[in-house]
Amino acid sequence: MKVVLSSRGSRGDVAPIIAIGAGLHERGHDTVLCVPKLFADSVASQGMRVVPYSEDSERMMTEFGSDWRGLQDALKWFSRSIDEQFDWLLEQTADADVLVASTNEIAAPSVAEFRGIPFVRVTFAPMMTGYRFNPLLPWQGLPRWANRAGWALINLTVDALSYRAINARRQALRLPRVMRVGDYVARYGHTLFAMSSALAPPCPSWQGRYRHSYTGYCHDLPVGELTDELSQFLSSGSPPIYVGFGSVTMTDPDQLARNFREAIERIGCRAVLGAGWTGFGGRGSSSNVLVIGDTSHAALFPATAGVIHHGGSGTTHTAARAGVPQLVLPQFADQHFWGHRVHRLGLGPAPLSPKTRSVDQLTRALTALLTKRRYTHAVQQLAETLGRESGTAGAVATIESLAGQPRAL
Repeated sequence: MKVVLSSRGSRGDVAPIIAIGAGLHERGHDTVLCVPKLFADSVASQGMRVVPYSEDSERMMTEFGSDWRGLQDALKWFSRSIDEQFDWLLEQTADADVLVASTNEIAAPSVAEFRGIPFVRVTFAPMMTGYRFNPLLPWQGLPRWANRAGWALINLTVDALSYRAINARRQALRLPRVMRVGDYVARYGHTLFAMSSALAPPCPSWQGRYRHSYTGYCHDLPVGELTDELSQFLSSGSPPIYVGFGSVTMTDPDQLARNFREAIERIGCRAVLGAGWTGFGGRGSSSNVLVIGDTSHAALFPATAGVIHHGGSGTTHTAARAGVPQLVLPQFADQHFWGHRVHRLGLGPAPLSPKTRSVDQLTRALTALLTKRRYTHAVQQLAETLGRESGTAGAVATIESLAGQPRAL
């Protein structure tokens, strides 16, 4: 069968979709991926067809603010891309059997409806209206009524930013008008939660309202190898901590790197700093600190004493699967949610606010991360659970079953 997969945004938004596409390709399916041009080579290198979106992912991420402003920026971003989504996806799905898209692709369910093919919405956080979690807001651990109110606010914002554009294109396709865009996107088709139910369990209020399933996180394939420099550093002393924020632009990354270096010196531990898209790391490597570029988290994290990151779903799951404690420094959107879940489940200290990251605070948080035994016990138990989840294979099986395809080819 022919499967069209689509995702835009940061590496965390796109990499799992590529992993699912690779799994489908290995099963013999014709796969076409619509992704930002930054990721086109990664898709092509695995033998799949790629249609690059015009989006500059790195530039887009640098324009996002933090907390509520960052969420507003993200919502405006996907609203601006609606026409391009329709144009790309309508062209690629002309002879497709199923459409798979990340939750950022707000035009995708309308395209699937027009083509009359199954639609699978892939999300990396519990992105469905309910009373238990609202991953898009910085305030976590709220009562049920507050979570419901927060979802109402999010859905109203989505409607305000996309109602006219979505319905103008639907009218051109002779599809009925959608009154509530956010609700339509969540209800149409099947939502595949590419995350662990142990980290983010389903809300009971979803039962009977949405079609959904969990697979576990769809990690990058293959795992990859570490550079000789990194391997030598890891073998030359005690396990280091890892500090990195991927594609997320942190507030004043140079000052944050200096604060981390001073905290590391105070504690006397070793560290690996991931430069990411912002060049985090400051003045370069030293005897106890190594600054690295892109590397396989799945290969690196098991060799560390702990992981400090921005709170992306992929990094959170990879650290949890590696069985190491973590500390989250969230910036916006679901990063606050994952930081809250990490602490709530006993996997690491409470997340640090973007506005409170002094040397003293970092020193206390690093000390707790490295010395509290309850974190070690909790992460080891969770790692066993995550190791049994199906991940990419489960996502492939779900897509095949929804498209009416037999399991064996």
